Amino acid sequence: MNKHRIRNLFVLAVVFIVLVINNIALAASFVHLINSDGTTALYNIDTSEVHDGMALAWINHITTADFSIVADRSANLLFVVEGRFKQRIKVFDLLTLQFKKDLGIVSQDPDYERPRIFAPFNQARIIVQWWDKKKALVEGEGVVNTIFDKQTLNAVETITNPVGSDYDSIYFSSNGSKLYKVEYLPPSVNVYDAGTLSVIDTFPLPNLFGFFRKSRVKNN
Repeated sequence: MNKHRIRNLFVLAVVFIVLVINNIALAASFVHLINSDGTTALYNIDTSEVHDGMALAWINHITTADFSIVADRSANLLFVVEGRFKQRIKVFDLLTLQFKKDLGIVSQDPDYERPRIFAPFNQARIIVQWWDKKKALVEGEGVVNTIFDKQTLNAVETITNPVGSDYDSIYFSSNGSKLYKVEYLPPSVNVYDAGTLSVIDTFPLPNLFGFFRKSRVKNN
């Protein structure tokens, strides 16, 4: 792979320990590099070598937003938000990058907000927040929160999401069982059950002035 292609690769999806390339088992650490057009490459962390990968099936465009690709290692799933003006969510096998399913939703937010994916580690379900144009025409509000089963990838139910849409201030616990949401007015942290999004605790941040951000480690 030439240097020009490497510069266009903008997402590090996941690290693997053992891969087979050209029928040779390589005991090394690799990172999937995924381009905005769905083409991929494998980067060997130990040797800094880049190997040509495969193209993700049914992918034409991946937005550069940081929530466009969500990896769930506990379920071996890779969720990709695909599309420019109308977005769909495609699911792939995290290890092989083989296509598994289109979740069947078409999101078309008038403010160009992309769908958000909650995929808490070691939980049985994911939650997708997206814009339903038909719902917006009937009810005046198009935000929908749909729960999908990780095993079947089928929609289970639609819920009211108490967390809101400010995903920059949301963090999962290390085991994926809890979700923390930083609130600014007043300064506080709400603690949610990651599987149901029900509030289980709240604690104030009385000495917090202004806004702050912390480095995020999602889906650990």
